Parts: sequence; C-alpha cells; structure tokens
Amino acid sequence: MDPNTVRAWLADRWGAELEAAIGSMVPARPAITVRPALHNAAVGLPGDMIWFSQGFSRCQEKMIWVGAAPSAWNVLGQALMSALGLEDAPVEDMEAACRDLVAQSGNGLTQRLADHLETRFTPEAVAKAPAPAHQPAATLWVDLAEPRTRIELVLVLHDDLCRAAFGSSSNGSQTGRNPLTRPGVPHDIRLTLHVTLGRTSMQLADVLAITNGTVIELGCKIGDGVDIVVNGMVIARGQLVVCNGYYGVKVVARTASGQNEEPAACQYCS
Repeated sequence: MDPNTVRAWLADRWGAELEAAIGSMVPARPAITVRPALHNAAVGLPGDMIWFSQGFSRCQEKMIWVGAAPSAWNVLGQALMSALGLEDAPVEDMEAACRDLVAQSGNGLTQRLADHLETRFTPEAVAKAPAPAHQPAATLWVDLAEPRTRIELVLVLHDDLCRAAFGSSSNGSQTGRNPLTRPGVPHDIRLTLHVTLGRTSMQLADVLAITNGTVIELGCKIGDGVDIVVNGMVIARGQLVVCNGYYGVKVVARTASGQNEEPAACQYCS
C-alpha cells in the first residue's frame, strides 16, 4: 500500500479518537478536519510549538508526536477544565488535561491497530518532547463549540508505525514483518529466568552430612558479578543488590548472544 495512504489512514483514525475523547469531556462534540501531508517534499516545523510524544512497549523510540502553538494548547486545556467547572485552572492542570487527551487518542489508535499488527503492544505514558525529526503526517483542525474557535494540531507518526500498520516499507513495498517487534520472536512464550549467585564443589560425604542450619559458602558478596540465565543460556551479567529489603539483580551488561556454556557464576567462586 502507498505510504501516503497509510499515513492518511492512521491520521484519520487518530483524529477520530481525538474527536471522541474531546466529545466525552466537553458538552458539545467538536468537529475535526484531518488534512494529510504528502511526503514528497521536506516540511519544516515551527520552532515555537509544544510537543507531546507517546511510545509503545517493545519500541525503543517514540511512535506518535502531537504539536501545537502554546496558545492553542492553552485554549484546548481551558476548554477541558471549563467543562469540569474550573474556569481559572492552573497552567499545570491544563497541560495535564491536554496530555491525557493525547494519551486517550493514542490508546484508541492502538486498539484499532491490534487486528493489523502481528503482536499487541501497550501504549506508554505521554510526555513533553522535543520537536520530532520525522515529517508531519497530517494537520488537524479542531473546531470547538465552547469557546467557538479553531485549534490547529500537527500529528507526526514514526515511519515504523506506518510500516507496521499494513506491512508497507517507505517505498510502498511489503516488508512481511512488523518493524515494531523483533522478527520471528513470539512474545507470548513464558521463559524461566534465574540468577546464578555462585557454585562450589563438595564431596559426597559432605553433601550427605547437610542438615538444617548447615551453611554452604559460595564466596560471593553483595555487588559481586552474577550471571542472568534464561533456559540455561546466559543473557546478561549483573550485580546482586538489596532493594527495600529484597534481593535483586542490577543488569550491567547484555551478552552479544546467548551462551549455552555452563554459567560462570561469580568471579570469586572456584
């Protein structure tokens, strides 16, 4: 499918979710016009815009950005707070209301994409962010009834989100996989993870002599290196720590690839 068509579809769906979210919070449902942006030329973004971004689980980068002029966010935030009977709400509360609105729209888009994606993912919290490096997907005109005004928002979508929607690459070819997740990895399989604190060798007689109260020294201390093992494969190195009275492991290094060899355990253990 043509990438511009994919972006337009995603922008239209996000706009529909935004309209529903605002409509659930204010007395009169707004009218939202979505104007898709064609990606055949570079489009600059105004430098004075305030941006909110949202990522998804299993994704290293943010997937959705929404930007607007500060005055536009203020008008939208005040409209949302006025609907709650708060006419003189602090700026922080208005910003939080706009942030929640962006989150609701992104969460709704995620549900609509669930049938198209190879694996489900969870939307993360929305936060302020720098201007995105990706080009805009669409401009949205939000016509509010109270106050009667038009707000202009800019929606930016990560290329990987567009490719994942229908498996299209940037040139429109089919990729055959979801770029939001690692290819070929079924994420719903449960694995057993354990941490090797240490090892020691004992004679059979000593093993048979073990009773309640016997202390077996492993030679490892808090902070010493340990192996993090999944199904017999070392996936990372860590340090044993204590957190709120419980033992834990702080990952200090991921192994380049799983090691099937016997875990090395602690450097102080023989």
